[in-house]
Amino acid sequence: MTKSCDQIILLTGASGYIGGRLLHRLESSGRPVRCLTRRPEVMQGRVHPPTEVVEGDLLNRASLDAAFEGVQIAYYLVHSMGGRGDFEVLDRRAAANFADVARLAGVRQIVYLGGLGSGDDLSPHLESRHEVGRTLRTSRIPTVELRASIVIGSGSASFETVRALVEHLPLIVAPRWVQTLAQPIAVEDIVDYLLAVVELERPTNAIYEVGGDDQVTYADLIREYARQRDLRRRVIATPLITPRASRLLLGLVTPVYGRVAAAMVESLRNQTIVRIPTAHTAFAIRPRGLSAAIERALVNEDREFAETRWSDALPQPPPLRWGGLMFGRRLVTSRVMRVSLEPEEAFTPIQRIGGSTGWYAANWFWRLRGLLDTLRGGVGLRRGRRDPQDLRVGDTVDFWRVERLEKGRLIRLAAEMKIPGRLWLQFEVDPGEGDSLVRQTTVFDPAGYVGRAYWYLLYPVHHRVFGAMMRGIRRAMEPESAAAGHEDDQVRGLPLRALGRRRRRLSTGGWWESGPRAVVHLLPGREIEEVSESGAARSVQEAEVLLPRPQLERLWRAESLEWLARSYWGFLARIFFGLIRVIHVSDSPTIVLLWRHFPLLHFRAPEYETEERRGRATWWIERGLLVAKRGRGRGFLRLGVERLDRETAADTAAVLVRVEVRNFYPWLRGRGRFARFGAWLYSQTQLRIHILVCNAFLRSLARTRAPAPPVR
Repeated sequence: MTKSCDQIILLTGASGYIGGRLLHRLESSGRPVRCLTRRPEVMQGRVHPPTEVVEGDLLNRASLDAAFEGVQIAYYLVHSMGGRGDFEVLDRRAAANFADVARLAGVRQIVYLGGLGSGDDLSPHLESRHEVGRTLRTSRIPTVELRASIVIGSGSASFETVRALVEHLPLIVAPRWVQTLAQPIAVEDIVDYLLAVVELERPTNAIYEVGGDDQVTYADLIREYARQRDLRRRVIATPLITPRASRLLLGLVTPVYGRVAAAMVESLRNQTIVRIPTAHTAFAIRPRGLSAAIERALVNEDREFAETRWSDALPQPPPLRWGGLMFGRRLVTSRVMRVSLEPEEAFTPIQRIGGSTGWYAANWFWRLRGLLDTLRGGVGLRRGRRDPQDLRVGDTVDFWRVERLEKGRLIRLAAEMKIPGRLWLQFEVDPGEGDSLVRQTTVFDPAGYVGRAYWYLLYPVHHRVFGAMMRGIRRAMEPESAAAGHEDDQVRGLPLRALGRRRRRLSTGGWWESGPRAVVHLLPGREIEEVSESGAARSVQEAEVLLPRPQLERLWRAESLEWLARSYWGFLARIFFGLIRVIHVSDSPTIVLLWRHFPLLHFRAPEYETEERRGRATWWIERGLLVAKRGRGRGFLRLGVERLDRETAADTAAVLVRVEVRNFYPWLRGRGRFARFGAWLYSQTQLRIHILVCNAFLRSLARTRAPAPPVR
């Protein structure tokens, strides 16, 4: 075979773990590549010109002809262990179709990646891998079969299985097969071997056994990974653990790779080591050992995360999920907001974070966290910042360090506090149409089960603190409010101080709340809270809101009511520290406890009504754990806004905001003899909580940003 780069290479499994890495190496070498895949849309963004993507299914013989046209070299890098059905039958059929079409198309070389193992008592998995190699050779096309053991690399099913066991289990009780010898190989080395076959002088028909520099047991592999992650793990081999029990355990701790890992369990009984080292003479490749392979896998994973722009990696908007999203072994939470500023202007307060500026919210929490870190021998908050305005990569920001910085666009901070894991805080500012999108992302890499416990136990606190930080950054981004000039204006004897949040109890009763957006006066004398004899509950809370007149004219539009509704649902999620969340499906909100399997209240999509002087949004209560069966579809929650006719300052106006629940049948009330006690219990618990939440929401309107007017 010549070393010409003009030969078309067909690559199957290009969307897989090893195939994807081989694709990038082939493209960088300048060779023409054609990818065969069942789902071409998956390859969008993964290939670069002039690489072709052809649709085809190895289980469908008729779909393969076009893909093999003009192909000289064909890589077979697929298996059926993760699919439905008998993987041995599927693998046999796919290999036979591949070999038949390759022979008719005149392919000169087939390259196949199989599995190590020898003897008559091979597991079904390894036996199937060997059978595929024999099937490919029946095509009479020269076939190089590379047989490998465990592949070490982030994303490899075998490596991720080991990782999950170590990260989740303090004590690993394994079958006695855990003492079986294996010869793990780094993913970079296996890709080197696959590329080296293309460089052979002539078509070759051979089986090469390839492996890393170390022969170790599976227990040694587990211990080495734990050592590099600074985790203490003990492995106990016992004959009491059956293959079935092992499959069930792997299905629990490795849900993503569970099907593949379960199929590989029985392969543990077979030694997967190199017995015939002919690959050392055929190729100038010297694979690295186990320790170096794991170290490189972890370093590569860190580098990929460090280069991630979460505005591209995460969906828009970020989904609400308790504890964040899982990316590999890391936990990621993200928040976004839009601001009416250019990216450079929006980035300015973010760049000033920490030090004398503080963290824009809950500074007491950061001081307490710094004190606890100092007591544990950490750096605490003593370091501050080098400069209150300027930042550079490597600078310290309290107990964080700047790891990545793109002026006006991105800042990534790595925590140096003592915690059971590693933590990053990243801010990104992306330009929009006349505004900017600001994203805050926290990434936590837990150190085993202790790190996971730390994350989930403190998640409610972190959820609120980081959310408050984003709101504080928004306030810092805004120019000095023009309302500062109205400090002398009197409204019912109360100065309207738009800057500087204040709360007062007046002699006439009720709470006043002043903030940068408005002044809110709760009206407790007009509250309604009752449970009728029929069992239907009613609750009404009202507040007068004084706001600038330009905002008043926008309140009667549907988008303003939607804004008010979003403010209510968002406030509801924040005030319960994330324990109670709101999930929106097709505009229908559902209040859940922790996760969607415990729906407290499910509402229909809102109905909006707007008139010249009033507007309201109504959600009918459809079902939920808090709703009695006879009350489904009868009650509703309503947010209303109504203009008030009374004297105010020249540039302000007064509106009445009402939160109302009517005809709600609480499950807690019960029926029969329990009804009277249930009504009292409901009024002292669930109803009280609802009133507190509604009043707190009404007060928060003093600080909530109203929607901007539409562009005309």
